[in-house]
Amino acid sequence: MRLNMKSIAIEYYEGLIGLGKSNNEINKNLGNRIQRIGREKFIKDYPLSALDVVNHRTFWEICMELDIVEKPFFCNDEEYNDFEKKLHEILTSMMNYGEKSSYDKEDIKKLFRQYRVLV
Repeated sequence: MRLNMKSIAIEYYEGLIGLGKSNNEINKNLGNRIQRIGREKFIKDYPLSALDVVNHRTFWEICMELDIVEKPFFCNDEEYNDFEKKLHEILTSMMNYGEKSSYDKEDIKKLFRQYRVLV
């Protein structure tokens, strides 16, 4: 396990759950999304569970924090390794095309399994 993923997941969960008490609707929505996932499932499936809560760019940043990817999201494509190129392609498509994207969260999970990330 890279870094101490469990402690990072717990800290991230607790930060997000606190947003549900905010007066800001955007923050409340984030807090409600994390609450629907549940603490144990969020921590167990982290960082993939974050895909249900945060935007795709933030997911990349989480992956950087966990040393899953090395390069920033906005980087020259030639600098990415094969895993990063494919993940970037999937996330960019999902950001640009939303539900019309040819990719979904399952494609990210498959990519993580294919490259044995988090195994």
